[in-house]
Amino acid sequence: RPDPVGAAAIAAVITSGVESVHAWIADHGVVFAAEAAVEFTGLISIPEWIPQQNTWGNERLQSRGGYFHVTFDSVEGKMLTAVRYALAVADATERDAAEAALDRLTATNAKLTRAYLMPSRTDWFQEALHTPNANSRWWMLPCSAGTYDEFEHAQFTVTAPAFVLHTALYVLGPAVAPLLAKELDQTYQRAESRKQALKVLAMLPTDEAFTILLDRLDTKYVRPALLSAMAAFPARAARLLGERASGNDDVRQLLSVHLMSQPHLEAPAGFTAVESGSVPEAPAEALPSLLVSPPWVHRKPPAKAVMVPDLPVPGPSIVWEPGEREQWLKPGHWNTHLTWQHLLSEFKAGRIGYRMFDLVALAPEDEVRHLLADWEPKLGWSADSTGRFLAAKFGVDALPPLLRVVESNSNAAVVVLPFATSEVATLMADWLVRLKQVRKVALDWLARHREMAARFLIPAALGKPGAERRNAETAIRHLHGLGVDVVAVAPGPAAAAALQTFLDVDPVDVLPAKVPVIGEWADTRLLPQVMLRDRKHALSPEAAYNLLMTAALSKPGEVYAGLRIARDALDRDSLAEFAWAVFQRWQEVGAPSKEGWALTALGWFGDDSTVRALSPLIRTWPGESQHAKAVAGLDVLADIGTEVALSHLNSIAEKVKFKGLKERAQEKVAQIAAELGLSRDQLSDRLVPRLGLDDAATLIIDYGPRQFTVGFDEQLKPYVLDPDGKRRKDLPKPGAKDDQELAPLEHKRFTALKKDVRTIASDQIQRLERAMVDQRTWTVDEFQTVLAAHPLLWHLVRRLVWITDAGMSFRLAEDRTLADSGDDEFTLPADATVRVAHPADLQETAEAWGEVFADYEILQPFPQLGRPLHRLASGEDLLPHLKKYCDTPYPIGKILGLTKKGWVRGEPQDAGVECWITRPFPDGGALVASLEPGIAVGAIDVFPEVGFSNVWFSPGGHGDWSAPKDAPATYEVDPITVSELLSELESLQS
Repeated sequence: RPDPVGAAAIAAVITSGVESVHAWIADHGVVFAAEAAVEFTGLISIPEWIPQQNTWGNERLQSRGGYFHVTFDSVEGKMLTAVRYALAVADATERDAAEAALDRLTATNAKLTRAYLMPSRTDWFQEALHTPNANSRWWMLPCSAGTYDEFEHAQFTVTAPAFVLHTALYVLGPAVAPLLAKELDQTYQRAESRKQALKVLAMLPTDEAFTILLDRLDTKYVRPALLSAMAAFPARAARLLGERASGNDDVRQLLSVHLMSQPHLEAPAGFTAVESGSVPEAPAEALPSLLVSPPWVHRKPPAKAVMVPDLPVPGPSIVWEPGEREQWLKPGHWNTHLTWQHLLSEFKAGRIGYRMFDLVALAPEDEVRHLLADWEPKLGWSADSTGRFLAAKFGVDALPPLLRVVESNSNAAVVVLPFATSEVATLMADWLVRLKQVRKVALDWLARHREMAARFLIPAALGKPGAERRNAETAIRHLHGLGVDVVAVAPGPAAAAALQTFLDVDPVDVLPAKVPVIGEWADTRLLPQVMLRDRKHALSPEAAYNLLMTAALSKPGEVYAGLRIARDALDRDSLAEFAWAVFQRWQEVGAPSKEGWALTALGWFGDDSTVRALSPLIRTWPGESQHAKAVAGLDVLADIGTEVALSHLNSIAEKVKFKGLKERAQEKVAQIAAELGLSRDQLSDRLVPRLGLDDAATLIIDYGPRQFTVGFDEQLKPYVLDPDGKRRKDLPKPGAKDDQELAPLEHKRFTALKKDVRTIASDQIQRLERAMVDQRTWTVDEFQTVLAAHPLLWHLVRRLVWITDAGMSFRLAEDRTLADSGDDEFTLPADATVRVAHPADLQETAEAWGEVFADYEILQPFPQLGRPLHRLASGEDLLPHLKKYCDTPYPIGKILGLTKKGWVRGEPQDAGVECWITRPFPDGGALVASLEPGIAVGAIDVFPEVGFSNVWFSPGGHGDWSAPKDAPATYEVDPITVSELLSELESLQS
């Protein structure tokens, strides 16, 4: 007689899986298959371990014992599901027989699996409910439930995975709604699970389901689901929205738009619709034509492609930015314990392996240059830094291996940025069109090589139709937009004429083959009005939709030509409000990346109010696993480009806790500085907003009958003086006697000022303190224009002692004249350089300066005159003195606190642990402290105490696991840096 246990054993040995189930049903019936499938879950066939031989032996069939682990997509799970389907369609006789057979099985695995196979048995469900098995219960119990109470007793989510939700929906029907409501209100929930639950609720034809959505309108992802429910059940939506419209402006707006969309519906009794807009819609003739008759709807036939074959290609070239090659040539992380001669012998013996880079880094150029052409580097995480070094050391000869690197790893695209060749041009044009993450590198390459880039791209742009030609055409158009005379560099009149033909096409008509689809979440009828420049008319919802399309058609660095045309016709304040509302709707639906234009559009439509709202989000996004989104936010700040926007961008570059974001912000600021011919520090000086302050560094708030003066204390905290000169705690709110139009605007201006100053103050105080520690200097002209004459910064500048390169100290007096430590007038030599004085500079005048500041009651923004001064004993070397801080464990918080004082954490190594931390010196080089056991990235509390196992000097400023054999025993460090370094290390012991 066929035996289910024997059949299960054979299936376990031959691992036949679901095929066995179908064979059992066909040969022996569903009752046999049910028993065999349950028995299968209790068996396992695995190799036997032979300890005497330290190896695995033959397969051995054995019982799982009490261990039972079945996932829905495992072999066991699929077999059980196949039997469940078969039982569901079996006749009553077979089902009864199967039920009787399963009732005889009493093992732990049988109690859980039989409830899943026949969910109609309430008593089996209760048994399964009390079966201890955490590994399989989470999906088996909900799929075994037959009533609402059983789903509740299962105490597992029904929203994930999708088949569990579909099971609950099949079993309960519309009655599943309260179960889903409870899940929506849980603190922790996967985004996809929440969306699935909302999708189901939107499809349920009950008042209860609609009300659940309406109750949660302001929570994540709910609005799109509610809109879907409104479209599916319009009459129900009108009735239930009408019940709440009087007490909720958002619901009233939704119902108003709903009734417009469904003209056959009657408005609920007593409901008054929101007017379509407080400002009348603009007539068509008052709008740019693309907002009325958009070119993506009425496409013009494309111009016929003209091919000009066999065009010449120029020779390769290299363009370096100032200081770039020197930066790329700095020593990196290569093995200095081996000589290049030894490595070369290893190469010739065919044993070089991963040390090939050490060879090309250490050996003289002539010894290894000929090896580059055939090298296929496997660089992994070091592709970027290694590639930069190769490019700087070997120039064009490094290009073959570099191209192999970037073709397999586009994240290292920057390493080919200095090169202009046909191969690089082809890559850059492809990245420009196809790869969002490295598109910026392509844009930088086009901006750097300009005419030479055009010469390399023209042959492809006039070549055979296909992807390569389309990419080249896009890059050519971008160069044309940058002001490059592409036609003038064409190789011959035929190429020039062909280029002119496609450049003559109106840029507004240059559209992608597939126009983006704007999601339902961006319903312009539910968004704020966008007014025209005259503020007397506004865009219709249709025109506003077309405005959104101009943003959807744009990309960072390549804005659709129609966007600027539309923007120039609109009021910037209402446009910024509209764009922020669009961004918020996008956030509510989970910020889908395919519609990321909702974020980038803030850069094209936003203003300073956008900056103030967006900047805090950018700072938090990396901590929510949204680094790419935060980096896109940096581009938005740069695109807005106002002094407030650039100030916030610089603030992120100076101070944010996420290293990756900070580095990207620093790159962005450096790029802007380079475009202006400034250093990063010089740009930072110029990015401090004036905030509307007058030359006296005050602000007048005008309420009409009353006026108030705003000043600033030593921490740049604003204070208010009333008309009598009395100091107030805060600006009073407008009263009934104040100008009713002017006063609220002035109060709003003061509120914005406080927000801006709060952001700026700590940054500028920290920046000036850092300038003192790093000994940063200003020319006399810079000191007078960007510091002393700045209406906000001068409040800080006058509270500090300054010193010239000749050692003469001075301060900025209240009347903006200069005075020395004797309070006599001081004149700056025109050719002098100036910096913030350190106590190490003021040993002879410190007491006199202390008396001056005390007499004038000047409070300092940070410790300067009272700053601790540490000095080495005469003849004492620094490094042995620093060794005393080694081999002592410090709380991890103390170690991390060093980063606020200029220390830089090392690169994560094995297991994501940072093994060193460096303290850069102003004149180059750094102190490196090896960490034991290290800093665990993303899990700081893994190592609650960390110490220095060693400290050593690195002339190149790079850290490593341990000190190299040629690390210097002594290093020249100036007295200010010595004092600060010792003070920082002393803070570990405080």
